[in-house]
Amino acid sequence: LGSALHRLDRVDEAVAEFRRAIEIRPHPWAYTNLGYALYFSERYEESAEAFRRATALAPSDPITWGNLGNASRYIAGHGAEAAEAADRAIALMQERLERNPVDAGGWGHLAGWLAARQRKDESLRAVERALGLAPDDVNLVALAGSTYYLLGSRANAFACFEQAVRNGYGVARLRRDPELAPLREDPQFRRILELGP
Repeated sequence: LGSALHRLDRVDEAVAEFRRAIEIRPHPWAYTNLGYALYFSERYEESAEAFRRATALAPSDPITWGNLGNASRYIAGHGAEAAEAADRAIALMQERLERNPVDAGGWGHLAGWLAARQRKDESLRAVERALGLAPDDVNLVALAGSTYYLLGSRANAFACFEQAVRNGYGVARLRRDPELAPLREDPQFRRILELGP
């Protein structure tokens, strides 16, 4: 229910449902979903705390560490935590991809974390690998767009965002994504957002 509400951009209601889920049964994905909703509401300290709880419950899951790294980047004085969490996510995902090298989503997440750590060449290889494995996955294509943007390639970023939106990716997440905040006034980005529902 929380996920459905979040996809409808009813964030406060989603947060309430995620908190209810945690009351019923604390679970790493319940904390992860809560963290996502708070992150996209720019409530970074609360988001990071939810992601910390997710990492405590699932310490070998790279996604939980990557999320913590992303949220911590937006909290003053938490640069070291952000770097440590991102490095942990990268190492765990690389181990996972050694076992399953056709995990397109894994390559996509890895690309984003590498970009956040300014490891440009590795990030480009990872994003190209992800898109090569799943070129029609709209979530992955949007994630690739964010990675390209972090790497300074607006043309590739906009091409990915447009492809994702034209193929059904919801624009609410693009509108709310804090990493994309500098694009909110960009005419080309706004035109892409207008393509969506």
